[in-house]
Amino acid sequence: MKYMKNSLKSYIFLDTKNLFQTVAISLLLTLFACNQKGDTKISSPETNDSLKKIGRYYDDKGKNFYDNDQLKLALKNYITAAKYYEQTDEIKNRRGVTRDMGKIEYKQGNYEEALEYFQDALEILKDTNYLRGELLTNVAIAAVYNEQGKEDSLKYDMALTQYLSPGLEILRKQEDKDKKQKNLMVQYLVETGNSYFKKKNYENALSHRTEAKTITEEIGELQNIPAIYYNFGDLYEEQGEYDQVLENYQQGIQLSKEKNILTNERNGYEHVYFFYKKHTEDADSTLKYHELWILLKDSVANSELLKSQQETEIIYESEKKDKEIKLQKSELDKQSEKQKKLLGFIVAILATVLGMVIIGVRENRRKKQLAKTNKVINNQNIQLKEKNKEITVQRDEITAQRDEIEAQRDGLAESNKIIENQHREITDSINYATRIQKGVMTPLEEIKEIFPQSFIFFKPKDIVSGDFYRAAKNTQGKRFIAAPDCTGHGVPGAFMFLLNCDSLDDAVNRESTKTAADILNYANIYLPKKFHQEHKESEEGKLKDTMDVALCAIDENNMLEFALAKNPAILIRNRECIEFKEEKHAIGSGEYTYTNKSFQGEKGDVIYLFSDGFEDQFGGPKGKKFLVKQLKELFQSIADLPMEEQKIHLENTFESRRGNLEQVDDVLVIGFRV
Repeated sequence: MKYMKNSLKSYIFLDTKNLFQTVAISLLLTLFACNQKGDTKISSPETNDSLKKIGRYYDDKGKNFYDNDQLKLALKNYITAAKYYEQTDEIKNRRGVTRDMGKIEYKQGNYEEALEYFQDALEILKDTNYLRGELLTNVAIAAVYNEQGKEDSLKYDMALTQYLSPGLEILRKQEDKDKKQKNLMVQYLVETGNSYFKKKNYENALSHRTEAKTITEEIGELQNIPAIYYNFGDLYEEQGEYDQVLENYQQGIQLSKEKNILTNERNGYEHVYFFYKKHTEDADSTLKYHELWILLKDSVANSELLKSQQETEIIYESEKKDKEIKLQKSELDKQSEKQKKLLGFIVAILATVLGMVIIGVRENRRKKQLAKTNKVINNQNIQLKEKNKEITVQRDEITAQRDEIEAQRDGLAESNKIIENQHREITDSINYATRIQKGVMTPLEEIKEIFPQSFIFFKPKDIVSGDFYRAAKNTQGKRFIAAPDCTGHGVPGAFMFLLNCDSLDDAVNRESTKTAADILNYANIYLPKKFHQEHKESEEGKLKDTMDVALCAIDENNMLEFALAKNPAILIRNRECIEFKEEKHAIGSGEYTYTNKSFQGEKGDVIYLFSDGFEDQFGGPKGKKFLVKQLKELFQSIADLPMEEQKIHLENTFESRRGNLEQVDDVLVIGFRV
């Protein structure tokens, strides 16, 4: 207004028509310049669409990381996507990415944080008619309450009354449901069944889970059915209907095999193993399903490890490209902002000059000035075209980089197929090695014939083992039993197991080996010969492959003989512990003569031979080793029990103390009663 007053003052004597036209033109140009300088906010649909695209890009990356269990990277990308969505009118995707962040916290056991995200998602949906989004969020909140119900049982009622029952009522009223609506109804039915199951209302739990299974089969989502079968099994187990338990577990396992879903198949073996362990005395079935569970557990872990290593490389390259894209985008934004400011400034000056020229001169001079102004504008247009060419080239480079990233992702999928085939071949080889090892070991039935009152607690770290057990009876009626521990575990330990089996068997059957010490002395010579160590002069050329072993022999008069290479033996008599100390030389470690330790046994004595796997296992509240002292005390406390009960007690003690910690070595404990 100040500018307009001065103009009117200076040119008051101009005719009214020209003055009106001049003031109107000046006012329009001044407003245009203000807009270009940012004095008035201008809506930009192009900017809104760009922010949406960037948000969806990070949203999709987050989903890919979530599907591959890369939760930290998924959360990072979801947070970035949310920041872009907040600058747009994209309410649906804002709600979705916020709910996905809650799912990550739920999966990690952070239930309070998960609830906050889910409540934020509901707040975003406020005043909208997006019913599906609201229902998805409500079932997620109910799942959190079902987990929190372990600490506060009222949470189960809150999940049912506030979220699940109202949601199911809405879904049941919907007609002509599509696949998405039916999938959502399955989620509500499964979570409702979980609530009733945890409240011990088994009838309602069964009806809701059965309806969920029916709808899942109807829409063809068969990969989700094994989990429902396992839920049925858990429910029947609580009701004591054990035949129904195994039938449902087996149906889930069979469907998992048909669909080649390793994780579901592994979960099924785990369910069956714990069922046999808890409710039956079928040791063979318990062992069978335990081995199947561990085998698939190792298989899935190894496959995921190889897959994770390659994904990490791709992720690194992807993030590197993302940084380059962000840097280039930032540079483009800066250049664009500078151009806007420059154009606004120039237009503002031109508007002022043009207004003054129109007011101050006649039509003739105004045309000349306008020609000059057009020339300036043309030059600026040429410069802008050059800048646009540079921007186009940079965008083409960004597109090429994105194409390269997509090609790398396609390569990753092909690599995953190769890894799966290699993993299958390795697993088949290891399983075959397991059958060979079991065939070579002394059968448990034969051990029972030689030592009727005995047990073997044998728990390999890997599928094949370096620990093994051996029992025999020679022609003089003397009985032998040994607990050998070969170098290493897994496949290397299994190779040593075969050689050491030969050495012990050969020694027992020789006429010259009459005592327990004779057997170890023979094995100490046999093992280096098998490795051709006697011809190697330097220590560097010799292999360090040895065997620790606790060996016990007993004749018809109950005279006990012990030969102990690096592992002791324990005898419990009337709850008193007698320890036979080991010698500090392993079999195959060099020239050495072992001592025969004789001791008169009495009826009722219990002898324990063992490797170092039990005592070296970390566990307990402080994660410390078990140690020999605690192991001796454990033997004293269980020596009066029947031998099979002793084995169960040892196994339960080992597992409960180990908890979630990894098993560090093969475990072998042999016990027999005189």
